[in-house]
Amino acid sequence: MIYQWLYNRPARGAHVWAVLPLAAALLAAVAFAAAPPDQEFKPFAFILAGDPELGKPDVRNTADRFALLPQRAARIKAALVVIPGDMTHDDTDEEWDAIEGTLKQFSMPVKIVPGNHDKPKSFAKHVGEDHCVFTLNNCDFVCLNSNLGGSAAKTQRKWFEDALKASREHHRTHTFVVLHHPNVAKDEPLRGLVIRYGVKVVLAGHLHTTAEIAGKGYTIYVSPGTARFRDKGGLGYRVFKVYKDRIEQEFVPLEKEVAEAKLAP
Repeated sequence: MIYQWLYNRPARGAHVWAVLPLAAALLAAVAFAAAPPDQEFKPFAFILAGDPELGKPDVRNTADRFALLPQRAARIKAALVVIPGDMTHDDTDEEWDAIEGTLKQFSMPVKIVPGNHDKPKSFAKHVGEDHCVFTLNNCDFVCLNSNLGGSAAKTQRKWFEDALKASREHHRTHTFVVLHHPNVAKDEPLRGLVIRYGVKVVLAGHLHTTAEIAGKGYTIYVSPGTARFRDKGGLGYRVFKVYKDRIEQEFVPLEKEVAEAKLAP
C-alpha cells in the first residue's frame, strides 16, 4: 500500500495531517495546502459521492459500482470528491482492499469522513483523521465525525466553532460542512453554529436517498451512494458547481453516462 502524507489547514491548534492515495498526491499537495486568508477563488466542480458501503450482499458488485466513480469524476473534471462515510459494511480486509484499490484510481483529491459502519481503528489506519478543515479555491470544507457523543462531541463542537470562525475571518467565498449523518436539525448546538456562521451547504450520506433537507438558511444535500438505495432516485451521486456568487448542484443517477461539466464564466 503506497500513501503520501499531505498537509491540511491546522485544527485544534496543531498541524492536522491526512493520508490520501498516491494517485492524487500531486494535485492534492496543491489543493490541500494550508491556505492564506483571501485565497484566490476560481469556479470549480466537485462530487458528493454518497456511501460506498462495500460488502453485503456481494463485495464484488458493490466494489464494481464504486469503481465507476474515478472515471466519472475525471470525465467532468472534478476538482474534488467528497465521500461522507460508510466505506465498508462489515469492516473486513476484503472490503478495505477493494476500497483502497479504487481510491488509487482517482486523479483528484478525495476527502472522507467516518460513518457509523466505519470502525475508528480501521478508519484511522486506512483513511486518517476523523475531522479536519481543508481549503480549495478559497472555499473551506469543514469535516466532522458525526459518530461522536458525550465529551468527545462537545470537544469537537468547540473545534467546529473555531473552524467556522476562522473561515469567516479569512473571508472564504463559501464554507461547506461535511458529515455522515444529516442530523443538523436534531443537534441544536450544531444547528446553531451552522446558522450563526452562515453555512449554506451541508454535505451528508447515511440515508441512502436523494434527500434535500432545508433548514434556516442552509440545505443538507444527501447522496445515496453506490451500494443501496431507499427511494425512487436510485443509486447515484451529486455534482456541485461552485461559483463566486452561487452554488449549483444536480443528482446524477449511476447508470447515466455524463459529459464534461461546463462551468459558466
